[in-house]
Amino acid sequence: MSHETDNRRTHLIGMACIATAAMLFPVKDSFMKMQDERVPILLAVGLYFFIQACIAFIVITFKERRLYGNPFAGMKWLNLVRSLALALSMGLFFAGLRHVPIAVAFALFTIQGLFIVVLGYFILGEALRLRHIMLIIMAICGVMFIIRPTELDATFLGSLYPLAAAVMFSLYIVLTRKLGKTQPPIYLLLQDGLVASSLMVSLYGATLAIYQQSVPTVIWNAQIFIMPPAVAALIGSISSLLMIQAARLAPVAKLVPLTYLEFASAALIGVYIFAEILDVFTMIGIAIIMTACITNAMMNKSDEACP
Repeated sequence: MSHETDNRRTHLIGMACIATAAMLFPVKDSFMKMQDERVPILLAVGLYFFIQACIAFIVITFKERRLYGNPFAGMKWLNLVRSLALALSMGLFFAGLRHVPIAVAFALFTIQGLFIVVLGYFILGEALRLRHIMLIIMAICGVMFIIRPTELDATFLGSLYPLAAAVMFSLYIVLTRKLGKTQPPIYLLLQDGLVASSLMVSLYGATLAIYQQSVPTVIWNAQIFIMPPAVAALIGSISSLLMIQAARLAPVAKLVPLTYLEFASAALIGVYIFAEILDVFTMIGIAIIMTACITNAMMNKSDEACP
């Protein structure tokens, strides 16, 4: 009985960790959404990942009681592709936040759970069942309610950013599963941060060279340029570590449903911080997408329970 009680307590702690992380993720993204639009998105995202890498470096150094060595030791080309996929995903998502309500961005990004099924079939050889296809079609119907592609306006084009971000994040998750647990998560967080920040700064430098532009003066204002990504990176790092801890304490089947608390958090932030009021069709689309994704998560839970 004592062993069962300890397990139950451990699982509850893990579930509390994942619930807290899920509610913090939109808080992190809200700081990126609040950043001045004069700041180039590539630089903002690059700074976010660089600060995240610094946080990971400090944690590793403090934990090992020595100066950490080469962060890319043991890194293979597949690790690089994985980190690049994460960089593109977060870059596209943060870009989308400048064009669409935060709740809409999270709803569209949630489809990554279904994209993972498709990429898992092609990359990992996992099962692709009829119900998966039906749920994907259902989610696409929800997307159509949200973006309503009747004309190529700014809202429609902005909605494509979180959708593309969902595809890239799905690739990141599938490649992470393919690589297995080769390194502790904090080391992967450091690698991801360094690769992503290098990519974003390089892309921005190439953009300046191609279009012969100069660096905007707003980046020299620390409060405008540095503060939002710095706070977002700190919250994001805490959220990521909470998710890692949750995965160690509780079964995935108990954790997945709680991850959808991030949408509730995003909706509240959108209404009370950004005064974003969603129309009826958008709310219907979000409801359809969330139903499809939660159904997929619960059915996957049933599959894992089968012998």
